[in-house]
Amino acid sequence: MVPLTAIREFLRLEAAGGIVLVGTAAAAILLANSPLSWLYDGLLATPVVVQVGALSLSKPLLLWVNDGLMAVFFFLVGLEIKREVLEGELSSLAQTALPPTAPAAGNAVCDRDDSSPSRNSRLISSPTRKKKTAISPSLTQSSSGLESERAPTCTTTGVARRPS
Repeated sequence: MVPLTAIREFLRLEAAGGIVLVGTAAAAILLANSPLSWLYDGLLATPVVVQVGALSLSKPLLLWVNDGLMAVFFFLVGLEIKREVLEGELSSLAQTALPPTAPAAGNAVCDRDDSSPSRNSRLISSPTRKKKTAISPSLTQSSSGLESERAPTCTTTGVARRPS
């Protein structure tokens, strides 16, 4: 058995929560993809009931995790971000400006409105999907100068840009 002092020292580590999270996620992935996956599925389907008098709330464990624990997780993430902004690494304006600037710049460069494509792009419509996909040519440098070729310029969720 592990001595109690070793557990206390581990819990004092700043990375202890992350280590436990990665370990349990790895164990869940291994169990879900093993021949014992029926145990994992059974655990997630286990009904959990919270009852106060006549008021009863009964859901499978999976829904408790999705609804309750994820809300707690994002609440804790918000508290951690607040702490970093008030007294941590993001307490100065210069350091606080980078995190929102990077995704905004990525959106400005990669995202295009499909209803008004740029002059150098064309729209294709997939028969199996309702979304239109913009494919833009990119310029490449070769020994003979600039050449235009069909190549993906950006990859974003929900929009597939691939060579034609």
